[in-house]
Amino acid sequence: MADQTVGQWPSAAHRDPAPVGAQRVIRRTPHPTVPPRTEYRLTLAGRELHHPVNGLCR
Repeated sequence: MADQTVGQWPSAAHRDPAPVGAQRVIRRTPHPTVPPRTEYRLTLAGRELHHPVNGLCR
């Protein structure tokens, strides 16, 4: 598999990690560890959506 991207699983090598809209509300931080680990955190815009979305769930 010479066309594989180093540090990614083969199934993830050809996919965009997050749609453009999601990048505004979620910060994705990949860590080069074994096994691979990715941290997800809400941005300020994502935190501002918490109460409106929570209200929809009630």
